[in-house]
Amino acid sequence: MVDAKPMVEKLSKQYQPEVFYGDRGYDDEKLFKLVFEKLGAYPLILQKKIGCAKT
Repeated sequence: MVDAKPMVEKLSKQYQPEVFYGDRGYDDEKLFKLVFEKLGAYPLILQKKIGCAKT
């Protein structure tokens, strides 16, 4: 995962989004928590596929 903490910190100083969108690259429990607590936004981040069977 790209270290998104600096981006979230910067966003929190300038914006107050209701939703934070991210792709699977941002799927991290610590980031979910940071977005919710620091931005006050709902983290809408796709989760990585783990153990999915290929069809």
